[in-house]
Amino acid sequence: MAFRAGASAFPCPDSARFGRLHVGADFFVFCKMRENGGIDEATTNGGYLGVEPDVYMNCQITSDVTLVLRYGVFFPDGDVINNDDTRQYFFGGLTFAF
Repeated sequence: MAFRAGASAFPCPDSARFGRLHVGADFFVFCKMRENGGIDEATTNGGYLGVEPDVYMNCQITSDVTLVLRYGVFFPDGDVINNDDTRQYFFGGLTFAF
């Protein structure tokens, strides 16, 4: 189960170059539906798994090309998830519309 809160904006809507730049941030809270339920890695009994803040940028470069960048950090609850290392991820994508 995941709960999400977020905000996004077009910071320069009147700019010719950056008018289609969309930036935002999300904050996720991850939980298990059942405290003794399983996920894809070893856990102890407990419902709360951790939190993850994310930031992202979408930029429509032309009418048919969009660049997407996203970065997030997952902070697991070390009492429930046996491997309590902070996990970072980065996503980059380029979309061409035909």
